[in-house]
Amino acid sequence: MTYRFKTFKLLFPLFISAHISCATITEGPRQTISINSNPIEADVYINGEFFGKTPLDVDLMKNKNTYRVKIKKEGYLPENAIIDRSFNPTTLGNVLLLSLAPIGLALDLLNYSAWTLSPTHQNFRLIPKSAEKPSTQTASTQYELEMESKKPIVKSTLSGPRVGFTYLDDNFKKTIFEEKGIEVSNFLTQFGWQFEYQTKFDDVPFSLLYELVPMIGGLDQNTLIPSLSGIIGTRYKDRFEVGLGPNFVGTSSAIVYTVGYNFDFKAANIPVNLAVTPSQHGNRYTILTGINW
Repeated sequence: MTYRFKTFKLLFPLFISAHISCATITEGPRQTISINSNPIEADVYINGEFFGKTPLDVDLMKNKNTYRVKIKKEGYLPENAIIDRSFNPTTLGNVLLLSLAPIGLALDLLNYSAWTLSPTHQNFRLIPKSAEKPSTQTASTQYELEMESKKPIVKSTLSGPRVGFTYLDDNFKKTIFEEKGIEVSNFLTQFGWQFEYQTKFDDVPFSLLYELVPMIGGLDQNTLIPSLSGIIGTRYKDRFEVGLGPNFVGTSSAIVYTVGYNFDFKAANIPVNLAVTPSQHGNRYTILTGINW
């Protein structure tokens, strides 16, 4: 009986984890994108490859950050659009159960179910080539083209793992001892993930950021100190960024202030972020880095 019970305790969490890979179950690693045009029967190219004629439903893998769509039809101007990959909120079901379901989260990330493609519907109104001439453009066509150029471009491709450390002042160390009954050193390792939504505009020199950053600290000291930060900020075209937002560690809450810089390499994006979290319980200073894809 003892052996069976131990075996059950070992296998049950794995069984549960494997069955609560939320995004894998509900959506999977592929996604259908609908592409329509007016007039119909336009050629559809995605990343330079011919896929068919409109109206068209295409089944795309979520393993690419960006798909470039081009629509062409004889006698009409070509049209272009972007399909971006962003974080799938369904995966948060695993994040909330991270201590019970690490395999579920890992499965969603590894098979790309943790991402979603948007927009899911692409609708094009093709403009006759004669509309290229200013004399033949109607006022409504000119207005629509101007409004189209002002639409925001939404991207969410800078999520990824994070690693670093936090320095705790003596007051915050005392708070941890009082709440959790454990003693830690002034330096804690940090491991986690940054989920980022980014909204870029063509006519402004910066983009808006919305970030959710769950972290686990103290693994080097045989303890778990979870934290969660929600950050709103801006990233400038020179890749410098600033932000602030709520931070939660146990029953403690505070405002975290962040600055960072993104080193853009061809193969990957390497962020470096500094965070200061002052509070009545003490101060914390964190440095994080990682990789985005």
